[in-house]
Amino acid sequence: MSTTPRTPSQHGRGNLIFWGCFSAKVRALKMGRGWVFQHDNDPKHTAKATKEWLRKKHLKVLEWPSQSPDLNPIENLWRELKVRVAQQQPRNLKALEKICMEEWAKIPAAVCANLVKDYRKRYLASGDSLMSLAFCYRLGHTTVINSVHMVCAAIEKIMMKIFLPKPTPDTWREVAERFWVKWDFPNCLGALDGKHILIQAPPRSGSLFINYKRTFSIVLLALVDADYRFLYIQVGDYGRTSDGGVFAGSHLGVGMANGTLQVPQSSFLPGAAHLGNVPHGMCHMSW
Repeated sequence: MSTTPRTPSQHGRGNLIFWGCFSAKVRALKMGRGWVFQHDNDPKHTAKATKEWLRKKHLKVLEWPSQSPDLNPIENLWRELKVRVAQQQPRNLKALEKICMEEWAKIPAAVCANLVKDYRKRYLASGDSLMSLAFCYRLGHTTVINSVHMVCAAIEKIMMKIFLPKPTPDTWREVAERFWVKWDFPNCLGALDGKHILIQAPPRSGSLFINYKRTFSIVLLALVDADYRFLYIQVGDYGRTSDGGVFAGSHLGVGMANGTLQVPQSSFLPGAAHLGNVPHGMCHMSW
């Protein structure tokens, strides 16, 4: 891959085209016939002169899909190099070239290995398809699917209790107080709404996933506090189900109906004590 490090100058800006290659396993590459070279569809890489040079060197090039998200891990390595070079503040092109070579050699091998390992996180961040990701990293489709599922399961297992803990009475009171202060909603335990996530129709699913817009979807149900932070989520209900039906069948809806969510006791509304005690509830709205 290539990048263009730049340097400030009293007489303008200078830059160099810098080509580099790295592997997760070794630093000093010996490009034999067993190696596969990966770069994107940048015009410099698809030029006739570049293709001819690669052909003469007997380098096998990984076919790269057009208009695909830029998941090549060397892009992160270029950023690392540019940050290091900028800290050295080269004043001319000769110094820029020298510093680029020195800083490139100083990048730890562990950084390269971690960039290759992070492809699972890149999927979660980019939303690229699993098939495309398998193609980009020359991994089996099933391997990528299992890897992503394992990462998601680990995130849920480790982080769910930290970022989406089960609300306590104190949590509900804090949420209600914040809604009153910020939005003038009294006795409000959260803003509730459903979102249809479009999907391809599963085989032999009939009309289960057809929503009111005549598209196929599953429903994401979420409860947020006054600052848009999630308090509860549920994903996977059939697209044909209404928001009310999803809520009624959710753990949240069942808990509210059975009184097992430890919500605060009914209380007076501010400025309306004559109405007596009013129960706490959730607002169904779109933000």
